[in-house]
Amino acid sequence: MISSAAVGAPFAGLRIVDFSSMVSGPFCTKLFADLGAEVIKVEQPRHGDEARRRGPFPNDCPDPSRSLLFEYLNTHKLGITLNVEVDEGQVLFRELVQIADVCVEDKPPGYLESFGLGYQSLRRLIPQLIVLSITPFGQTGPYRNYKAYNLNTTHVGGEGWLTPSGLAQRLSPAREPLKAGGYIGDYYCGVTAATALITALLGSNSLGEGQHIDLSKQDAHMTLSRRALGLYANRGILETRETRDNLYGGVIPCKDGYFVAIILQQHQWEALAAMMGHPSWMDDPRFVDQAGRNLFGGEINLRLTQWAATKSKAEIYKEALQAGVPLGPVLSPTEVLESEQERARGYFADVWHPRLGRVRYPTAPYRLSATPVRIRQVAPTLGQHNTAVYCDLLGRSRKELYTLWQAGVI
Repeated sequence: MISSAAVGAPFAGLRIVDFSSMVSGPFCTKLFADLGAEVIKVEQPRHGDEARRRGPFPNDCPDPSRSLLFEYLNTHKLGITLNVEVDEGQVLFRELVQIADVCVEDKPPGYLESFGLGYQSLRRLIPQLIVLSITPFGQTGPYRNYKAYNLNTTHVGGEGWLTPSGLAQRLSPAREPLKAGGYIGDYYCGVTAATALITALLGSNSLGEGQHIDLSKQDAHMTLSRRALGLYANRGILETRETRDNLYGGVIPCKDGYFVAIILQQHQWEALAAMMGHPSWMDDPRFVDQAGRNLFGGEINLRLTQWAATKSKAEIYKEALQAGVPLGPVLSPTEVLESEQERARGYFADVWHPRLGRVRYPTAPYRLSATPVRIRQVAPTLGQHNTAVYCDLLGRSRKELYTLWQAGVI
């Protein structure tokens, strides 16, 4: 191992070749790198990962060496460059995976096979290797060769049909389907990929050999829509953005933002009434049970909005906690960063970055008592670890390395 893996970390001793870009694959391998795996990130010479050119950037100044998206996705990784489309690059790739346990790739189906680097070719060379392939539609089926972005895979998975629901749908009922902001869908695919990889790693202990993981982003997104798909497949019910909404409650505006209330049971309704001071309108016979409240939910929400108009979400949340009402504030990114709860848990870590200065990094959404996750190593510059990997690991001389660089192989 040549990276700064934490001693005794859960995946210490595991080596992964990461031949993926942007979000899903890199996020999958980041989850392992954070927990001690040695991840060797392979990028195209001179151009690198497309994520280097995606923001946000410090001070809104685009610079491929300062992308905060790339920095987040590639902490704790070694970075090398390699062109697999030339013969010498293919030789180096085979040498690299021969010393690895896992290869993660997101190239179109058939791309690596065209250079003799597909799973079947690598399996003959390295039977114990696990290859994880992440593509929009998987390696089989009529859509296997289709290209797609996060926007496309979100919608072909069915989740876009149901987004936005709640208050956004009520305010603009005729609005077109949308996807969730940022790269949420691709992050979810990355988590799905990591789960599949852990399963394969456990399986290799009993099988005594590796296997191929074929991950379809469309399939991963379909698991987000399992309720809607199940309703239609088994009962013929087509869920829409309108029917997906809470019939009352949900997202409610208040003086300084929004809060979310999910009132599903009678005792919760009674607690809400107590919190609001038992207003007379809540004694309306139409609201005596959940069926009636669902039927006249629009009127209830109007009343809730009027009541909340003079209250801050912090006030409402405090009152709800005391009354036992299942309700919470909608926090902005600024409020999340300044949250006393997150400061107490240390989710965000201030790290000194050699190129960016002081940077606040998200860490892990869990706490390990014996092997806590810490930011040990920032993301690599393009080709930063070429010497360490090609010379120290693969045994190439520095002279050979220079020749490879001149030829555009690395």
